[in-house]
Amino acid sequence: MKKLVISILMLTAGAVCAMAQASIGAGFLSQTSKTTISNSSSSDTYNGFYAGADFAYGLGHNISVVPGVYYGYLTSKSDIAGIAEATTVCHNLLIPVNVRYTLPILDQLDIFAYAGPVFNIGLAAKTTGSVAGFTSEIDLYGDNDYSLKRFNLGIDLGVGFDIAELIRLNVGYTFGLLDMDKLDSSTTKNNTFNVGVAFLF
Repeated sequence: MKKLVISILMLTAGAVCAMAQASIGAGFLSQTSKTTISNSSSSDTYNGFYAGADFAYGLGHNISVVPGVYYGYLTSKSDIAGIAEATTVCHNLLIPVNVRYTLPILDQLDIFAYAGPVFNIGLAAKTTGSVAGFTSEIDLYGDNDYSLKRFNLGIDLGVGFDIAELIRLNVGYTFGLLDMDKLDSSTTKNNTFNVGVAFLF
C-alpha cells in the first residue's frame, strides 16, 4: 500500500510538472520606501536586481496561475555634506502568486498581463555608516530604533511579451500593503518597480 501511494504521488508530481511551463529570469529592481511621521513624509530609493524562477499552470481560456520564487538584492548610498556617508544593503525572498492572461497577437508573439499577491520576506538588511573615519553597522532587523519588520505583503501588477515561446520581456509594479516600521510614531511602506527578461522552458 505504501509503495502504491508513493507511486501515485510521483506520477501526480510528474504530471503537474509536465503541464507547467517553467521560466528562469532576472532583471532590474527599484524600491521606493516612503516614511510618514505626523504630517511630513520622506522617500528613499533602493536599486538592485532580482533573479529566480516561476511555473505557469494553465487553467484554460488563456488563463494560468503562476507561482514563483525570486531573490532580490537592493542597495542605497547616501552622503551628508561630504562629512558622513551611509550604505544600506537588503536581501529579500520574493514569492509571487500571480494570475496571468495571455493573448496571442502574432504567430510568434504573445502579450500578457498579470496580477496577484507577493509575499516578501526580509533575509538580511544592514546599514553601514562612516563619519570621520569611524565606521558603525546597524542591523535593520535587529532590536534597535531603526528596526524594520521582515514580512511584507504586496499586490503585483504587470505586462509583458513572450517571443517565440523562448524569451519573455516583462515590466511590473508592486504596491506594498503593510507598514514595515516597528515604531508607532512613523509609517513606512515599500513600492517596487521591476523590468526583466526570462527564458522559457
